[in-house]
Amino acid sequence: SLEVQTSSFFTSKADVTQFYGLNKPTTNDQYNLGLTFNYEKRFRKVRDEILTFSYNYSDSRQHERDSSTVGDEYNYFLPSNFLLNDITARENTVQLDYTYPFKRVELDAGLKYVNRNSQSQYTDWSQDSVSGNYTLLPENSDQFTYVQGVSAAYLSSTEKFGLYNAVIGIRAEQTDLHGNFEDDSLPVRQHYLSVLPSLSLLRRFKKPFTLSMGYNRRIQRPGIWQLNPFTDNSNPTFTFSGNPKLQPVYF
Repeated sequence: SLEVQTSSFFTSKADVTQFYGLNKPTTNDQYNLGLTFNYEKRFRKVRDEILTFSYNYSDSRQHERDSSTVGDEYNYFLPSNFLLNDITARENTVQLDYTYPFKRVELDAGLKYVNRNSQSQYTDWSQDSVSGNYTLLPENSDQFTYVQGVSAAYLSSTEKFGLYNAVIGIRAEQTDLHGNFEDDSLPVRQHYLSVLPSLSLLRRFKKPFTLSMGYNRRIQRPGIWQLNPFTDNSNPTFTFSGNPKLQPVYF
């Protein structure tokens, strides 16, 4: 894609203090692969007693080139540059679920493990105003690798009484994150346990009407884009940089 941008800056008296034009050709090549395997075992002695096993694998690769060519500038001193960022992300998920129906209560339990392995190789190149050649900027070039493991267990029960269905559950997740930089910067280490309760209540009326209400606590972990400290300065008026020390958000 190609973006053309013109920026101008003025004083309170409408005098021009600075302006510049940018040509921003961008290429973004992506590759995605996903595999899924599911197995279900139904038991004969107890109806609706079910054991399921699932495995998921995903592989995502991305090559991004973002260029900024400066032209028609006035009182503007930043050089043209281009950024390269190669990202590889692999994820393996294993999950085991078990359901057992009692007389009035159905019990669900499960275990899950997710392993995320991501790598970002990023380089920043700046153009010399005299020779026109591009040189590598080591201060904004590095390789960031992080491995995240999430171990989870959950337990929930569903009870039916009259016109009501109630579901009570709890989920515990242990997160372990290890991040490293090629330039031997301080490694990133995060270890935390999250307890996530849930509760829902459903009231049945004359078909097809129902009324339900519920509460559950969720967690959102930062991805490699939010953790990667690489600074995208291809747009002088807007820069973006990740923070490898970001913590998860609960909602």
